[in-house]
Amino acid sequence: MRHIFTIALGLLCAQSVAFATNRSFRLTCTGEHEQPSVISTNVVLIQKDIAAALISRKEDLALQMACEFSISPQDRQEETIPCDLLSNRSRLGLTLFRLSSPPPGDQIVKTTSSSDLKRGDAVVFYDKEGNEIDGVYIGEEHYHSGISFIIPLCRVQFPTGQIRPDRGQACFTPQGTFVGFVMTSLSHDTGSYYLLPAQFVSFFAQHPAADRIRLGCQMDVNCCTPEVVQVTPGGPMDKAGVRPGDIIISFNGKSINKYKDFLNAIHYIGDDKPISIKVIRGTKILTIDNIVPDIQRIKR
Repeated sequence: MRHIFTIALGLLCAQSVAFATNRSFRLTCTGEHEQPSVISTNVVLIQKDIAAALISRKEDLALQMACEFSISPQDRQEETIPCDLLSNRSRLGLTLFRLSSPPPGDQIVKTTSSSDLKRGDAVVFYDKEGNEIDGVYIGEEHYHSGISFIIPLCRVQFPTGQIRPDRGQACFTPQGTFVGFVMTSLSHDTGSYYLLPAQFVSFFAQHPAADRIRLGCQMDVNCCTPEVVQVTPGGPMDKAGVRPGDIIISFNGKSINKYKDFLNAIHYIGDDKPISIKVIRGTKILTIDNIVPDIQRIKR
């Protein structure tokens, strides 16, 4: 059965919260003989021609079928902008759509990096009626999903006893900048949730073909210091001369002050070009060039 997907601009709120919510879209799926069904009410325009959504595995099965995509402002249903499925990372559910032309008006969201947020900063999401649900930013954490699959996530908390954000819910700062999509609940009792951060979504909008890289080393995850505790024989780090005990202080020119910095530096690489690092070995600072990463193909 042929399906038609529609990303519709949702004007779902009062003027006081329109700045954030008018940058969310509604994604619907319509079969040839079916009524339209909403897949996600939170699709954001990351670039002028790329929209992003977090779609569950059950829902993304439909994306594997022959589909047509279009985007139409809710107040001008007669106009549509054709778009195509650009990338679907089924393990995470992150789905990108490329529009053939930008929608009318300035609908692109500004994204905020986790490094720009402080613990206790306000975050918000909006219910179906456009009501603002206030929460707070807790910090950046690294979530382990399967063997050696580590992704940076934002942890946030929303009040218990109120409407809970659904998976794929878009969260913003009160000023309307995009913080991330709700990925999983850490604890309903405490109102804690993990967000797939905006900079992750923005990175893959710019590098839709990027894959996970492996450098062939293990770090001490129980220590803040980015110290190499083991290298894989014959792996990229081993071939370049990295040794156990080396403390990484720079990665492709970016300062590495703690273990989290190293993980983030590895995560946001869009190709397999050689990497350069600086390490402390004993009392010396060494530069190690030409580390050629292995590519771990990600299921899409």
